[in-house]
Amino acid sequence: MTKIRPRDFHNPYSAYSSTFSSLDEVIVMAQIGLQYLPGTDAKDVHERLQGALAAESCVYQAEAGRHVDAAGRANEVFMTYWTSDEDYQRWRAEHPLESWAPSLVERGIGLWVETIQVPARRLETSFSTEDVRWGIAESRSTQLNPFHSYFGSMRDRIHDAEDGGLQATVQDVSMGAVISLDRHIWFEVPENACFIRSPQGWRHCPDAERDWFEERMLPVYQAGVDYLVDNPLTTGCLSIRKLDVDFPAGSQVQTSSLAWWQSLAHLEAWAHEHPTHLAILKSFGELAAHFAPDVTVVLGHEVYVVPEGGARAEYVNCHDRTGLLPFFGHLSTTESHPLTHH
Repeated sequence: MTKIRPRDFHNPYSAYSSTFSSLDEVIVMAQIGLQYLPGTDAKDVHERLQGALAAESCVYQAEAGRHVDAAGRANEVFMTYWTSDEDYQRWRAEHPLESWAPSLVERGIGLWVETIQVPARRLETSFSTEDVRWGIAESRSTQLNPFHSYFGSMRDRIHDAEDGGLQATVQDVSMGAVISLDRHIWFEVPENACFIRSPQGWRHCPDAERDWFEERMLPVYQAGVDYLVDNPLTTGCLSIRKLDVDFPAGSQVQTSSLAWWQSLAHLEAWAHEHPTHLAILKSFGELAAHFAPDVTVVLGHEVYVVPEGGARAEYVNCHDRTGLLPFFGHLSTTESHPLTHH
């Protein structure tokens, strides 16, 4: 495989990646969301879901946060990890969505689940610090990775993406209204769609670095997120959620962006060319140069490229602008029956 990294390139700062037992090791990551109008009392449902995740030893890692979406709905989102498809399927069998649906529909609460099952050969991680306690990296060793901070480095970190691999299988995407109110809609996410989780953590930074990040970098990052929210079809960023992370208590990260892209190439195009992302890169470069070698702000990402049949999106009683529903909801081949009378 051919690397893009120039021969004479020198990394301006250190970056790290998670280690895996083999390229075929599978990671399962599920976003599980509760959706409701602000002011709705969903505390008992949140606690029930949190308990279902905490009670199972097969759950590798669980974090949670919340955001208000473009339709004004509150969303409580659990970011949950398993180290095998067998463990995830066992958890799902013990906690089927259908068992939750009737009581949620009656109370005006939506439930959505977006799941990815990806081998290590189709994913990559990159972290600003060696000590990483979120996502895939929780309780997993990290190693210094020289493939970073140049255009194309993300592709260099994904084994199957080298030499132009993992091209988009869906070229033209449009938006449509697919109703999941009082219904359970599910579909497979197209092959080679791309998902990225990008957290930010500054709680434990020294005062000077924390102030710099909050005043100079965080607003620049938010501007990039806002642009993607407003321009899904022109960017290929079909869904992006920026969460305020509140679980576990004292989490290493305070916010986390969760974004679905039409393909790795669409993500690369924005990262390499768009002014909003170039501004983010410039902002971090200035922070890193100022505080090096003791940069403590927690930044990084996980990137997954979906294999055939490797991702599924499900929506129960959600509005028609939720996640991937307006883009791929028409792919649903299931007959959706009303849930209130089950």
